[in-house]
Parts: sequence; structure tokens; C-alpha cells
Amino acid sequence: MTPPPARPTPTTPATLSTGTTPATPTTPTTPTTGVDYHAVFAALPAPKLVLGPDGTVLDVNAAFRAAFGEPAVLGRPLADVLPEPGRREVLASVRAAARTGRPQTVGPVPSPAAGGPRWWLLTTTPTTGPGRRVTALVLRAAEVTEVMPGPDGPTGRPGAGARAVVDALVEAVGIERAEAEVLHDSLLTELPAVPGLALDVRYRPAHARSPVGGDWYDAFVQPSGQAVLVVGDVTGHDVAAAARMRQLRGTLRTLGYAEDAGPAETLRRTERTLAGLGCAVTATVLVVAVAPGGRELRWASAGHLPPVLVRADGSAVPLRGAPELLLGVDPGAARSDRSAALGPGETLLAFTDGLVERRGESVARGLERLVATLPDIRRADGTLDLDELLVRCCPGDGDDDVTVLTARRLPADEGA
Repeated sequence: MTPPPARPTPTTPATLSTGTTPATPTTPTTPTTGVDYHAVFAALPAPKLVLGPDGTVLDVNAAFRAAFGEPAVLGRPLADVLPEPGRREVLASVRAAARTGRPQTVGPVPSPAAGGPRWWLLTTTPTTGPGRRVTALVLRAAEVTEVMPGPDGPTGRPGAGARAVVDALVEAVGIERAEAEVLHDSLLTELPAVPGLALDVRYRPAHARSPVGGDWYDAFVQPSGQAVLVVGDVTGHDVAAAARMRQLRGTLRTLGYAEDAGPAETLRRTERTLAGLGCAVTATVLVVAVAPGGRELRWASAGHLPPVLVRADGSAVPLRGAPELLLGVDPGAARSDRSAALGPGETLLAFTDGLVERRGESVARGLERLVATLPDIRRADGTLDLDELLVRCCPGDGDDDVTVLTARRLPADEGA
């Protein structure tokens, strides 16, 4: 088996190409791990392509060449490589993976072959770099011809029975993913308009393949006009964690609004309510209450990292005060409020531990990195570039959810 030519370096164009103009490959950087990953890729038994975010073919293994009979595919748009049946569906699936950063599956789709078509399920898996930007896509073809009955099958139509089964399976997986996304998106609500404050937020799940997890944020305005900001982290990064998070978030939101209480009292009542209802939820939670106009704030922490204050001159400092016991451990645990001033042009940044934790590194070191990074991602107008913050503090794929919520007190000339 002759291995394909050297793999070109991925580029990052904006849209998926559907034309016929070949791209110009470039020479890759030599790996430093001692493993020839290109040789490993070339020998994989399943047909695979590596694509740039624009759909240009960057690499192809021998199994793909054998299955689809395309000897010269490097540097060509995917649209030129795929057989006509099912091409539109496959291209749409690849575009979706490039746009969302999540795996996509399509099929069964046929490819012409002697003795009748071969049938394939095609899965596109994105690879990501800093800030979860899609840098390349791996298109894998899995043959399902053997489970596609011929004309003598029970339905009398080639492939009809098995295709219906496979279609139903693909549809069920898609529905499950969509339902999970709807569930989680419903909990990550739009931020309210608060006089004198500008709110901003970013949420990034731990795994691109699953949009659900235990992190959440919330922001609402109490009847007194006091703004309440919440970030929390329930143990886990899956649908079960999202379900527990939903219980906790809903309880805290309801009590925090209806009782019009301060942060510590809101945490106490939430914990007692969940315990009384038999809801076994353990989480870190930070609750911040900002007075009308944004001049003063109070905050309470149940095992959560303290918020960081970004001053008007760009310097940053964590607010002082050790976190108290996690929520859900002891309903009678002491909870106390701490207070701080929020001056014009200053920003309060609340976050979950995914922003500062890295393997083999202390949380204290992560906090130091965050504090040192904040002045660099502050824009000329005083706002923080949260996308750049994620790129710098969370490069590549992390293994924890990340939530960042900010509240900036507007200067007098921007409104109060």
C-alpha cells in the first residue's frame, strides 16, 4: 500500500468551498512526539478525509482511495471528490460541523460500484484549536452495504427496509442532541437590561460533542431594583448534571426574586428548600447583588471562587474573602455577605473554575494568570473582550465547562 503525499497544513477560510479550484498545499511542521501520525492515518482501515474548515481536502487515507476511486483529491474542494448521489446532504453536514464545532452524521448515501451501489454513513468530526475555533474536519465513511437488503428483501425495494432503520437511528440521535441543546439553552437565558450596568456573558461546554453540563449563570432584577448575578457549577458535565443544575437554578432564581433577600440569605433559603424537597444537589455557587445604579455590591460564595474586580485603569484584583461551604453539604451551614464598591467604568467578573484550572497547575496560579490577562483583553472603551479571554485562558479543548459573567458600571457619560 503506497501512502498518500505529505499532509498539507490546514488553513482557516471563512466558508465551505463548493467550486473546482484546487487549493495549494503547504508543508507540515514535523511532529515532535516521535509518532508518525500521517503514517497512522494512512493505514487506518476506515475511509477518511481531513478537510480544512472551507471543505478543501488536506489529507486522504488509502482506504478512502480504495473505496471511492479518487486518486488525486488533495487540495481539491470536497464537492469535487464526492459522488453525485447524496453530495448535497454530505456537504450540508460538513458545513454544519464547521459552523457549530459539533460532530454531524448523514446517510446512508450510495456510491457507484460494480454490481450495485455501496452504502455509507458519513460522520464529520471537527478538531478545534484556541477558543474552540474549528481548524480541521475529519470525514469518516462507514460502509453499511451489508445491512441494505436487495430487491428480494421484505419491502421489494432495494435498501428500503434497512435504510429506514438506519435513518430512524440517525434521526433519533439527532433528536436526542437537539433536545439536550434546547434544555440547556433554555437555562442559559438572555441577560436583562439593568439601568447603570452593562452585562455580558460567555458559556462554553466541556465537550463539543455534548452541549450540556453542570455550569450555569443567571441574572435578574429584584422588585427593589437590585440586580442579582449568579454563577454556579454542579458536579458533572452530562445530562444528569444539567438536570440537577436545573433544579438548583430554578429554586435559587425563584427564591432570589420572590424574597428580595441578599446573597447569603438567598443561598441559605435555597439550600434549606432543596434539602426539604429531597433534592440531592452539590454545587459551588456565587451570588452577587448590585444596588440600583451599580454603586455598591454584596456577594456570598458557597465554595465558589471569588469574583474579580477590573478597575477603570485596567488593573484587576480578586475580591477578598474565603469561600464558605459548598451548597448541598449542610443545610445549616453559616452564610455571610461581603461587600465592595463598584466605581464608574469598573467591571465585576464572575466565573466558574474551568476558566482558571489546568491539569498539573494550582488554582492560585490560574487566578494569577487570569488577573494578568484581564488588562490585555480590555478594549479602548473599557469593556472586556470575553472571546479573547477564553482563547488566552482556555486554549484548545478543556475538560471542564467554562462560564464567564461580567457587570460593568457605566460611566456618567454612558448613562447611569
